Amino acid sequence: MGYLILLASLAAGFAVGKFVKLPGGFFKAGGIGLTVCLFLLIFTLGAKLGGNPDVLRQAGSIGVEALVLAVATLGGSVLLVLGYRFLRKPRGRGKD
Repeated sequence: MGYLILLASLAAGFAVGKFVKLPGGFFKAGGIGLTVCLFLLIFTLGAKLGGNPDVLRQAGSIGVEALVLAVATLGGSVLLVLGYRFLRKPRGRGKD
């Protein structure tokens, strides 16, 4: 049920953005509100994780797995960007 509410909110926001002319300040205020809500969400998640003794007990193994996953994600992203830049590089006709 929660996902339906999220999808309905997204669809309603899309419709408003598509069909209603919104003032420029609306997006600036929305960006600030979004940032505040994101910080609040991350803080709440950290407090919930910090209060869970099982998470604290397994922090060592979780930390290693998270580090490996983060490094692999970063490395894969860099390789894909470099590959894309190499493939999209304009080919010269050579020096005459």
